[in-house]
Amino acid sequence: MTAAALIASLVLLTMGLASIAVGLRGIVRKRAFIISARWVFLVVLVEFLPSLILVSILSRTVGSFIPILMLKLFVVLPLVIILWIQTRGYLLFAITSQMVGSALRIALQALDIRFVETVSSVEVLALAHNLWMDQA
Repeated sequence: MTAAALIASLVLLTMGLASIAVGLRGIVRKRAFIISARWVFLVVLVEFLPSLILVSILSRTVGSFIPILMLKLFVVLPLVIILWIQTRGYLLFAITSQMVGSALRIALQALDIRFVETVSSVEVLALAHNLWMDQA
């Protein structure tokens, strides 16, 4: 097993164990928790690194891999930029849409802010904005 394949295997193993840990935390503690979405960006970035390292090592030893490296960079770089833009805010785990909806209703009523609630969104009338509630 080459060094690059070993690194790739370790990265994927670590990512899998981290995903299992996040899932088990929600199941065992039975409480919601929140993390910054930038952690997701970091995880995706780490997942791309082994393939970039492997192609760069191969392009140094065998010169014919340089076009593949360039193609990989042209694919990964825009994806990293898009992910950086998309991963603003926070992610909630072990939470239902009913919990979010009731917490949002309580907060808006406590602040005496008028709102209209639909099935998938809450329209804040004072701000003319919609707050979308989505679950994955």
